[in-house]
Amino acid sequence: MVFSAIVCSCGRGEKDLALTSIKVDTDKQGEITDFIKSMDGYVFLETNDSSILQKIDKLRLENDTIYIADRDVLQMFGRKDGKWLGKIDRQGRGPGEYYYISDFDVYDSGIYILSGNKIIIYDADATAMRTIQLEDWFDRLAIREDGTIWLYSGNSNETRYNFVLADPTDGKTKAKYDYFNEPRGFGFSDNYPFCGEVSGIIYTSKYFDNIMYSLTPEGYMPSYRFDVNLEHIVTQEELSNLNYKELGDKYRNKESFRQVRYAGKDRQTMFADLYCFLDEGGLMDCLVKANLKTGESRSYLVNKAVDPAFPLFDSSSIRGYEGKTVISSMYASWAKQQGEKYGYEDLAAISEYDNPVLVFHTLNY
Repeated sequence: MVFSAIVCSCGRGEKDLALTSIKVDTDKQGEITDFIKSMDGYVFLETNDSSILQKIDKLRLENDTIYIADRDVLQMFGRKDGKWLGKIDRQGRGPGEYYYISDFDVYDSGIYILSGNKIIIYDADATAMRTIQLEDWFDRLAIREDGTIWLYSGNSNETRYNFVLADPTDGKTKAKYDYFNEPRGFGFSDNYPFCGEVSGIIYTSKYFDNIMYSLTPEGYMPSYRFDVNLEHIVTQEELSNLNYKELGDKYRNKESFRQVRYAGKDRQTMFADLYCFLDEGGLMDCLVKANLKTGESRSYLVNKAVDPAFPLFDSSSIRGYEGKTVISSMYASWAKQQGEKYGYEDLAAISEYDNPVLVFHTLNY
């Protein structure tokens, strides 16, 4: 594995800076123990007539509560016992209601639901506390530790800036970055650009772009490039000239890079989850661990094979990260089979019609 630093000017108004290139070889499977430190248990999500999950669109863990967006309903469960705590199901056009759930986040006991051109803040009892009217329509949001609100447009609104810092009181734009020439009106449902935060710097990644950017109120700059040994490489020129639909059509079912789903740093160690389409396996998570001082990097393809050291990790699908915790899910029928196979009696005893089981692992970095 090779590590190098090059100087890059990206032609978008950013200053020149050192862009760190991390080379990733997906053909060399590392040891799972280099990436996973421990399995920290699993939770059975309570199943009742009100809590049945159709799909996990997004998952957040905050203050011992698990928040799950399932289409246009947000469900809440206890982190320790999986007990159903309630849900927000307020779809409509009246006061305190949303058109649909574009995205959500949790901050200071408030649940922020983004619905196009507004953010509605609810409490844990699903009571709407207030609404923030935005200046345009957005696809994603992220609430930072200081309460600031970042929004992402996905090349799809009239603002023509992908990243906007919005005032949390009135929704007015305070800063905007990453200009695009025209609204393109097409996106991917699994495109979540906010992939990590370290010391106040937000890491972002857009679909098909193997460059991860640093985002702060003062600027937006490319920081890391993941050079993965894939058959097809999406160039920066294509990203500028083709819309997401055209890119999707061109690279459908072709081995190519899709997105950085997670990134974190601990001193000189960079840990990332790269989402790639591979000829063998289709869409897969590729975990990357790079020493930013020595240049050494290793990779691990999740679900390629079940490693007996942590069998539930490779048997489940990654849904999100909270700090160094990886949160994965297993459909009940599959969890039942894996419980029987690997000797987890309580997993083997569940009904195949229950809600998914969430599994928690700690990253080793």
